[in-house]
Amino acid sequence: MTVQSADLCEKFHKGGIFPPAEMAENPEDEKKAGRGYGTGYAIVGAGFQLVFSMLFFMGMGYLADRAVGTEPWLMLVGLAVGLAAGFYAFWLRISAEAGKPGR
Repeated sequence: MTVQSADLCEKFHKGGIFPPAEMAENPEDEKKAGRGYGTGYAIVGAGFQLVFSMLFFMGMGYLADRAVGTEPWLMLVGLAVGLAAGFYAFWLRISAEAGKPGR
């Protein structure tokens, strides 16, 4: 190992290159800073739930169409049911997130 790489290694391990993160003086400040991430993930999860419910019911309608021979009507009904169910679940999840205290 050369002298230059040894110095670099020593600086790295002692925090000279990337200094350690400072802790918050008040733990409440730390909770407020990270709270937005949970809300964002909940909204993204609600969006995925909406899309997957639409795809699920549309797929079930497609399979029913193939079995009965009424293409594309049951698939469209499944899409409408999936949209309604997904939007209802989306609305419930977003309403619950908005109603949490401290937001």
